[in-house]
Amino acid sequence: SILYALLWDIIYSPPEGSEIYGVFMSPYQEAPLDWRTPNFYERRKTHITKRLQEIKEMSPEQIIGEVMQVEEAHVNESCVINWSCISRDNIKLLTNYLSCIGVALFVQIGEHIIKDVDHNAKGFPDLIVWNIAKKQVD
Repeated sequence: SILYALLWDIIYSPPEGSEIYGVFMSPYQEAPLDWRTPNFYERRKTHITKRLQEIKEMSPEQIIGEVMQVEEAHVNESCVINWSCISRDNIKLLTNYLSCIGVALFVQIGEHIIKDVDHNAKGFPDLIVWNIAKKQVD
């Protein structure tokens, strides 16, 4: 959900006139028509790569700040994000998670997931233990 929030504009605002324009047939649609297909990543590869590079340069606090801006603007919309995972109640938890896992690893995992959401978003460990004092994942 953190990743999807950071990629909100790429997922939900394809540029008019681009090859990905027209993937939304209804304002009530939860995801673009090509979501969970290999075409999703391929058609947006340039934009996704650029955005992931921007994210790599951010601190955990900056990342969560952007996620909270997306949450504030879109929390009541039907979308691919599980809002309960990234609610304002979880800011400290999310920031600690990103501090421990590291932004670079978060981006690597995110890139792997977004390349094939249908297959790669499944099976991520349900349990991750991190040590806040050591800033590492155990």
